[in-house]
Amino acid sequence: MSFRILSSSQLFVVMIWICLKSTISFSQDLSHYKLDYENGLPSNEVYQTLQDDFGFIWIACDAGLFRYDGIRFVEYSSKELNSRSVSNLKIDASGSIWCQNFTGQILLVKNDSITVFYDGSKKNSQYPLYTIDSKNRIWISSDEGILIYSKKQKKLAEIKKSKLSLNFSTIGALQFDKDRVIVADLNSNFYSISTKNFQIKKLTKTHEIGSRNIFFPSSNNLILFSEQNPIRKYYKCIVSGDKVIRKEIIDPIDGSAIHYFYKTINGYNFMGTSNGLLYKKQSERVYIHCLIGKKISDLKVDLEGDYWLTTLQDGIIVIPSLEIFSYLKSNSNLSDDNLSHLSVINNQLYVGTYSGDLFRFNEEKLNYFQKNETAKFRTIRKVLNYNGHLIIACGPLVAKSLPGLNELGTLNNIRDMLIFDDKLFFTTPDRSGYVDLKLTNYPVTIIRKRGGKKLCLDKKNKSVYLAGTDGLFVFKENKLTEIQFENKPIFATLISFYKNVLWVGSMNNGFFKIKNPHSNSRSFVEQKNIIGKHIRSFTFHKNSCWVATEEGLNKIDLLSNSKSFYNEFDGINLLEINDLIFHNNKIYLATIRGLIVFPANLEGRNTIAPKIKITSVKIGKKTYLNPKNIHLNYQERDVLIQFQSSALKSRGAYYYEYRIRNYATNWKRNSSNSPFVSIPGLPGGKYTFEVRALNEDGVKSKTTSFLNITVAKPFFLTWWFYLLLFFVVFILIASFFNYRLKYLKKKSDAKNQLLNSQLTALKAQMNPHFMYNTLSSIQDFIWQNDTKKSNYYLSKFSLLMRKILDASDQNRITLADEIELLELYLELEQLRFGDSFRYSIEISEEILLDSTYIPAMIIQPFVENALKHGLLHKSGEKTLQIKFTIQNSELYCSIVDNGIGREKANEIKKRQNSIHKSFATKATKKRIDLLSLYDSSNYNCLITDLYSDQKLALGTKVEITMPIYNS
Repeated sequence: MSFRILSSSQLFVVMIWICLKSTISFSQDLSHYKLDYENGLPSNEVYQTLQDDFGFIWIACDAGLFRYDGIRFVEYSSKELNSRSVSNLKIDASGSIWCQNFTGQILLVKNDSITVFYDGSKKNSQYPLYTIDSKNRIWISSDEGILIYSKKQKKLAEIKKSKLSLNFSTIGALQFDKDRVIVADLNSNFYSISTKNFQIKKLTKTHEIGSRNIFFPSSNNLILFSEQNPIRKYYKCIVSGDKVIRKEIIDPIDGSAIHYFYKTINGYNFMGTSNGLLYKKQSERVYIHCLIGKKISDLKVDLEGDYWLTTLQDGIIVIPSLEIFSYLKSNSNLSDDNLSHLSVINNQLYVGTYSGDLFRFNEEKLNYFQKNETAKFRTIRKVLNYNGHLIIACGPLVAKSLPGLNELGTLNNIRDMLIFDDKLFFTTPDRSGYVDLKLTNYPVTIIRKRGGKKLCLDKKNKSVYLAGTDGLFVFKENKLTEIQFENKPIFATLISFYKNVLWVGSMNNGFFKIKNPHSNSRSFVEQKNIIGKHIRSFTFHKNSCWVATEEGLNKIDLLSNSKSFYNEFDGINLLEINDLIFHNNKIYLATIRGLIVFPANLEGRNTIAPKIKITSVKIGKKTYLNPKNIHLNYQERDVLIQFQSSALKSRGAYYYEYRIRNYATNWKRNSSNSPFVSIPGLPGGKYTFEVRALNEDGVKSKTTSFLNITVAKPFFLTWWFYLLLFFVVFILIASFFNYRLKYLKKKSDAKNQLLNSQLTALKAQMNPHFMYNTLSSIQDFIWQNDTKKSNYYLSKFSLLMRKILDASDQNRITLADEIELLELYLELEQLRFGDSFRYSIEISEEILLDSTYIPAMIIQPFVENALKHGLLHKSGEKTLQIKFTIQNSELYCSIVDNGIGREKANEIKKRQNSIHKSFATKATKKRIDLLSLYDSSNYNCLITDLYSDQKLALGTKVEITMPIYNS
């Protein structure tokens, strides 16, 4: 790829390796977030970004041209394109977006689509360059010279090569600057062409520079970044008047990086390289080297102040602030990115890690203070100073200058400690106490044989507070007392004493303070303006309290109770803050991803107002773009209003508010993922639809976008329509009452028939054949002098009769009673059938037998019918299976026998000339029909004959479904 790819006027990025003469600092990274494959970016190879007037970000990458609104990526493509990859993004005076692909086609975005404006792949042997002047004229390099077109693709002028120079060679750079266009060839000859009269001037150079040049517009003069080959020196120049003035020489030192651009933005100089970003204030000499290993291809600053870095392998890197730094293992001396503790001792910041190493922060650098060279050193929990001696809790106590205290054998796994009155108070997972530092043998006194998490000190009242595993305690005058709230223990994870107030943080109950905790008049006050419930750490400075939660970092003004909030939107990527501290007007955060540092006065509130506009209105199948007024007739109801917002810093956390004035006064809310509203059927009249956007901190868009809506009055708002409506309503009401009376009468008749069917079913149950057969079988036992069985079956028979009579008096009985009745009946029938008859009753576990009710005597008649007609005439083994399950929220019962089937049973009845009628089955089926009518519920009965593949009868299956009643 050539050096000029990602310049504003050329296609390929030139891979050139350099270093800097000036000093480079390798101490920190700028805090940032990324847009890449993982969050929807179509390609990680990105060449350039550009922001339009509304605030959208346009992305030129290997996958094509895309527009980004902070939430979604919208692709712009066309079948006319010879290549998807695009670069060289520009915006003209009217706000249109331009770019070109790698085959030489110059492209224009128009009406939300992309078109080929100039096809250099067919007309040029060299790669065409282009620039746009203030009158929206497009200047394009060609084999003959420079072509000038209007935006409507009309050729306005042509400047031949011969008019520029006799030694004119291939054009290497082309850039509009104020009222002229600057041209550079590959021999480093420079020309200016007036945009007013096309007069040509040759520019002079103050020094020799390179042959490959890139122009970068700035607020003052046009910057020229030049490369000299083969030695690959770099020159920063400016184009001023008729001169090209060399300002800075950048010599390669070790050839470690390739430079892609040089830009001056907001008082900083930036250089993008193949090994990270170099930047410095213009007043300083030392460059800061960050994002090491990233190939930075371009840099833009958006309207909200965020820095957008494009890379050739890692997507887009967004830096919200140049004042937020992160220290990681990859860019500092840290041995572990997981940091556990921060302490300031004698104005020196100490940083502890989870692996047991301790670092000292000095002059923006982290240096080893103590390296963990033994496995017994674990997480750094606390660092204290006692008379000039450092005491470190990292599993054991480490105090190298206090030999007796160093690695005191009786103490281990210390979670927290503090020094008061020459005593080292400590807490571990299983005990709490103190070590007397005045005595050389360092005796240990245990004040509680249970573990704790945190300690804090009230010097004024000479009290030590302990957040224990089972409550909150205070140790004063050698006495330990529990502090409770409403007679319940307080489970604290963090505590701190500040300005006569005990501040308490918990993992689940938020953040609160206890005023006057040392007295009986203590009071509890919850801090309700904290975002997040899991308090990870907090600290105080003057009248501010900084609280880290799972949501982000809260800053509370203790005087006004106002709040600021910091998270990834502000450039602070907060991943599990383990500790935080104020030091030298800066906030330091110890996180699981290194050390984050930023000024304490950094604005934590997003004050950038989102932009808003109504983009289209869809009425039926027609769409109207950017409307201001719409007219609807009374029949048009399918109306969809779509709108857009630009709030990049919010990263999708903004929302919309809308209302229809003259129809509703209250504002309704939509999330950023729903940029549309379907308006209701409005009555005739004039209305105004209003919509605005609000960012995550509630800052409203500066303007409210509106749409005037006029709805024609319908014909039915006339007097004759009201009269007609009165008669229609009267007829409907009369019809309704008539229908209701008929329905009630029908329901009453159904209830009477249901009672009659119950009596019929009872008659069927008391089938004399069954009673005769059963009593005959019992009589056999009596003849056989089997008194025990005779008494047993007589009691069963009497119990069955009583159950049937009891059930006949009730509309519903429990499923447990129904099953008991079935079991009694089947047990007596088995007496008649003998050992050849087997039956089973299966009930699904999800059915509650004692609280599920069904109509009385609804199952037994089908069981009796299966025995009488299906199994009685069958030879061999006879089986009957009854199953109860829940299907589709209904009670389902199946009764399956392996009898001779209904067809065979009917033949036998005909041969026997039977006059028996099946009262049980007919009565029960009629009951089911009446129940469906009476209860307005779904009762159903289905009887199916079972056959084998050879059409042999296998039995009969009865399926009954009914609603589930719990009473």
